[in-house]
Amino acid sequence: MSSAAAEPEQPTTAAVDPTATAPTTAAPKDAHSIAAAVAADVKSAENTVDLTEDTDGNDLLGRPHQYTSATVINIQGATCGDGPGVDCGAVVEVFDNEADAKARAKYIDSVTASLGSAFVEYDTQAGNALLRVSGSVKPSVAKQYKAAFLDVAGS
Repeated sequence: MSSAAAEPEQPTTAAVDPTATAPTTAAPKDAHSIAAAVAADVKSAENTVDLTEDTDGNDLLGRPHQYTSATVINIQGATCGDGPGVDCGAVVEVFDNEADAKARAKYIDSVTASLGSAFVEYDTQAGNALLRVSGSVKPSVAKQYKAAFLDVAGS
């Protein structure tokens, strides 16, 4: 009985395109990037406005345990107050960490609960980001912003 020696398998190689870029899966890290992505996904968004130390009506931007960036999303039909803020439709706030974002969401919830129906907003926290949507926005529209936000910022 003769047996033929099997030839060893040769490794295969694939050509690599040196100009190709690897896909990125990381979510945007700042409020501007998140708000721009949300606004691009929801028809009622008119534009976005980045808050600065001078335009932040809450005077929290950059302060310890507060948001490191914030961007307002102007929503059709919402009426801005004295300056850019949640009254304009929505705002995305981004913090150094998830604990600070959770603390801010909890604080806002306690304030709005104590004011009853006079002040309502729809808040969604994901990781170190918080989406605040004005209570003047219809619930169905607020749901669209929440879904777009969670797609961008994570659940």
